[in-house]
Amino acid sequence: MCYFTNWVWSLLGISFLFSGSIPLLSLRGIQIPKVVLKLAILSFETVAPLSLLVSTVVRYAIWENLLKAGGPTQTAKQLKPATVLLQHNANTVFVLAEVFLLGGLPVRLQDIACAPLFGIAYIFFSYFMATRYCNKSDGGVQYLYFFLDTTLGMRTSCFLLMLLVVLVAFYFIFALMDTLLEEIDGGFGTKISWMVLLLSMVCRVRD
Repeated sequence: MCYFTNWVWSLLGISFLFSGSIPLLSLRGIQIPKVVLKLAILSFETVAPLSLLVSTVVRYAIWENLLKAGGPTQTAKQLKPATVLLQHNANTVFVLAEVFLLGGLPVRLQDIACAPLFGIAYIFFSYFMATRYCNKSDGGVQYLYFFLDTTLGMRTSCFLLMLLVVLVAFYFIFALMDTLLEEIDGGFGTKISWMVLLLSMVCRVRD
């Protein structure tokens, strides 16, 4: 099964690959192709808000849903293994570290459609794969996330609309991050404090 988290992690790796190749090529005196520069920016613009979305959805929706359905035993089984916690939280740590502590790639409002389009692509992929995750003889479907379950009727549309709103809000936050960092300029300690504050709002490791 291929979860949205896997997609986001793959894109994050691609983004860091492009970002890391730029200074490496410069040090070697190699002219950097414009396409590499564009892909570095576009990939980060897309993955930054999506990473926060993954952590936020896990914390406030998936974790709470599992707690109600099966209690701490269910969350311990599905969400608390070390690898799962890293998948749902480390991506946000890396993105915020890039913004607060490292170079900080720009997030431009003109490219705001990139992140939602990536999410829409995964939705189509999920519905395409829904019948393929089950045995054909069963005749059923397997939705990896409860908010993609079409049997919920209008609630599914409402869930997706809420996800879109949250995603766009995260995009605006990243787009305004340079201005916000100038306003709260107080050195390394201040940036770390704000980073930890944001992480505490979107990440989760326990019930």
